[in-house]
Amino acid sequence: MADSPTEEDQRYAKQLFALIVFWLVLVLGAGVLMVYFL
Repeated sequence: MADSPTEEDQRYAKQLFALIVFWLVLVLGAGVLMVYFL
């Protein structure tokens, strides 16, 4: 079943990258909103 671990690692890395980008956008958006409302 796990005869191609590199492919699975790539998919996991892609998921991790997407998660990091999502959190960065979320934090940046919250910061911009705070600046606007202050």
